Amino acid sequence: MNTVDVGVVIVSSRLSTVKAAGDSTAKLAGVSTADFERASVGASRIPAYTRLEPQSISGDPSPGQRAAVHDPLWSLFRQWQFSEFRGEDNGRILGTEVRYSTQRFGTLTVGNGPARAIDEATLLDPDFQTGAATAASPRARAEAGRALVLAIAEAIAGTRAVIPDIAPLYPFAAADVVATPIALRPILRVNPDARLAAAALQQSTAAWAPAGSKIAAAAAIWLAWYRAGVDPAPSASGWDRSRLEHRFVLETANGQGFVAAEHGGVAVDWWSVDAGPKRATTAAAPITQVAKLLAQPLRFPAMPADRYFEFEDGSVNLGGVDIEPNDPARRALVEFATLHGPDWFYVPLDVLRGGLTSIQELTVTDSFGVKTIIPPASAGESGATFRLFAVTDGNDVLPGLLTLPSARVTLEGEPLEVTILLRDEGANMGWAIEERVEGPAGRAQLRFSEARPAIGTPASANDDADLVYTLETEVPLNWIPLVPVPKGGNGGFVLRKGTMTDKDESRSRLLAGESVDIFDEELPAAGLRVERVPRVARSADGRLRRWTAFQVRAAAGPVASGLSYDTAERSE
Repeated sequence: MNTVDVGVVIVSSRLSTVKAAGDSTAKLAGVSTADFERASVGASRIPAYTRLEPQSISGDPSPGQRAAVHDPLWSLFRQWQFSEFRGEDNGRILGTEVRYSTQRFGTLTVGNGPARAIDEATLLDPDFQTGAATAASPRARAEAGRALVLAIAEAIAGTRAVIPDIAPLYPFAAADVVATPIALRPILRVNPDARLAAAALQQSTAAWAPAGSKIAAAAAIWLAWYRAGVDPAPSASGWDRSRLEHRFVLETANGQGFVAAEHGGVAVDWWSVDAGPKRATTAAAPITQVAKLLAQPLRFPAMPADRYFEFEDGSVNLGGVDIEPNDPARRALVEFATLHGPDWFYVPLDVLRGGLTSIQELTVTDSFGVKTIIPPASAGESGATFRLFAVTDGNDVLPGLLTLPSARVTLEGEPLEVTILLRDEGANMGWAIEERVEGPAGRAQLRFSEARPAIGTPASANDDADLVYTLETEVPLNWIPLVPVPKGGNGGFVLRKGTMTDKDESRSRLLAGESVDIFDEELPAAGLRVERVPRVARSADGRLRRWTAFQVRAAAGPVASGLSYDTAERSE
């Protein structure tokens, strides 16, 4: 065979050798005979190779890259001898044509509220997470009221119009002023309550601004800003406090429903919903599209290289995988990765946001120009089907990929409220421990620093008594009791908010109100951590959306409060 005009330089700590392929004589590059003899003494030692690189003797690497052979007919004969010409489907995938359709979402139902129409710009997260968790603090309402006054003053600047004094028209309630720290009370006294002003603006601006004036235009812009980011208008809430979860229903234009009945208020994606019942309606035509795309090879670490002068990724060693005799799954994975890795391709397909997208037809064109229609993986024989990212209703599987109109990137602030719900088996009840609550200034306040109530004073007045009687042990004020109460004829219990004093000590939004019941089965043994978290995201049309949402996470486990009644302890 002819010698290929390419060499390999092996750089060693002891010897450098240049050898052309097919040449049995080693040519030493810049090494004398004495150096070679000295190097031969240590030939038994293992050399420390640092790199292996191709080097062309003539300066032109193209002949070596062509990997030319002396007798190509011999290579063809060997291929015939091993029956390689009898193979089928040997063409390489080049391009694909995908025909797919999307059924867009048409309505959204939050909690028990009415269904409302949605469009491409709808942002799902704030639409079902707002309500009970979102309410502006007195300070935020005062600052928004000041922004309204400044907006009106800027709108009529340079004109003879008189700025209306709207602060006396919408004053803060006395309860809000008393609950606000003393340093912030002047802000509430000199600025209007934005919540009252917004409610009046939604009715009419005729009370303090003629229609069509610059004042009315500025007020309308302010109202849109206030409702979008500061204090949304009261609406149906998807938060179910008795179940500690969010609920919403999305419905496509052809009546197919998708239900999220137990959402914890964190990330929203296709796995958050289950397929619901399909409502009988006039079937709306889906949006059909055709895309012609190039197929891209699927890559993964340690994938076998299919090109000359290419080394596999050494960060993953498939040959070093420890496989037990009773582990066929791992053996099959290694076999797939080493033998069939280069046979997989992927096609990046952009789908419409907010809908159910299903592929109608996938046509593949190979390097021989042959077009092949690829059937769905779920259309195989019984027991040989395969599917990913499918939504089910418990029995049936809906074909297609579900993309919800949710926020892709959401910025979260520090929790405004943190309440930990735990079980106390020793006291046979539960506790809602309020770690932090939102104060009138709109900032989180810690409750652990509050003083304990004056409960548990020994009833015995005799200093010489052997036993000291205690009616009830002390519990911190931020520990709100959850007392089990029978549900009635339905069986089971609910955990009802109680108090350890003569008044309601709860201050969190989660436990707001006189009657708060949480179903006993919703509180696991490990407990739950419920947070009110402020969030910011942008909708598809670029608008900034701000809201506050409840989110539920697992807690650290049960707690022992040490609560006991009618105890007698030996005096010291």
